[in-house]
Amino acid sequence: MNCLGRNFMKARLISLLFILTAWQIASKFYDPLILPSVMDVGKSMLYIFKSGELYSSIFYSSIKLILGLFFAVFAGFLIGLWMAASKFMKNILHPMVVFLQSIPVISWILLALIWFVPDIIPIFILIVNGISAISFSVYEGIKGIDKKLIEMAKLYKVDRKRLVLDLYIPCIISNFTGSLKSVLASSYKVVVMAEVIARTDKGIGSKINWAWINIETSEILAWSLVVVALSYILEKVVISNMEKFLVKLYA
Repeated sequence: MNCLGRNFMKARLISLLFILTAWQIASKFYDPLILPSVMDVGKSMLYIFKSGELYSSIFYSSIKLILGLFFAVFAGFLIGLWMAASKFMKNILHPMVVFLQSIPVISWILLALIWFVPDIIPIFILIVNGISAISFSVYEGIKGIDKKLIEMAKLYKVDRKRLVLDLYIPCIISNFTGSLKSVLASSYKVVVMAEVIARTDKGIGSKINWAWINIETSEILAWSLVVVALSYILEKVVISNMEKFLVKLYA
């Protein structure tokens, strides 16, 4: 690890220690039901690990996340391609996508409570949350291609397959990875929030909801830290490996 990397890690460690110290001091002035100490949350975290609830809850929330992301990416790609391929389709789809993007997530959750069974709601919310960013990234990736390059390819009669693989896909991917990174960064938070409000039977959100009903503040914070850890792992492991794979693929 170089000097810059060590300094960065040191700064993060100092920041974490400062937060934990401030938290511990502040907890001395409040009832544990309001603000439990770092030790109390640590004990709740240990209980979660020992109880066996951790892995099953992560599994059910992750399944919803994977399904939601799959449909969001699939639908987003199709909409983005249609908007780029036809001005008529753009005029129809663009306002619809903007409309989806403009409605607050909480409004979608409340509507979904009327429309769907609880376990479908997190998947639906993740689709709605991700579809706009992905469709716009695909559309902008295609429209951002230099027209001169396309004209040159036509002039030299470049094969359509090669044109798609060597020009269109790399331009789409460069935009797509940025939007997917943004969607992934908030995906666990969106899924868990939907699970809590929908009161699902399984998943991290169901455990947070149970802790809230029983006024187990330390357990709410412990499960919240699990979500933070999952979001971090998703960003650092999945996204970074995806970006490295794409760079190697189109290097």
